[in-house]
Amino acid sequence: MAQEYKVTEWTSWSDAESLPGSRPGAIPFSCAFDAVVREMKEKGYLFSGNYHQNGKTGVPVINGRFPFMVSMRVWGEVMVKVTGDPSLGAYVKWVYSAPGGEEVLP
Repeated sequence: MAQEYKVTEWTSWSDAESLPGSRPGAIPFSCAFDAVVREMKEKGYLFSGNYHQNGKTGVPVINGRFPFMVSMRVWGEVMVKVTGDPSLGAYVKWVYSAPGGEEVLP
């Protein structure tokens, strides 16, 4: 039976670094990416790569132990999948701030 990956909590970058599953490659990247996109769509969360790295609740934790810690650029790609924005280079809109300045946080 395949492992199910699900966001179970949100934390800060500094707190995420101390979780046991924080080493790169602890779980398949595509599985973690998909779990984060699914959670953000379900809950309506929208926020920048800057908040992902510097906010109090910017890092999703998969299955209670695997933090999804990525670059601001990769976070922009997460937001492209969440919003469905098909425009070329859409990820750039989400790197440092949310388009329009409004974020929906966990």
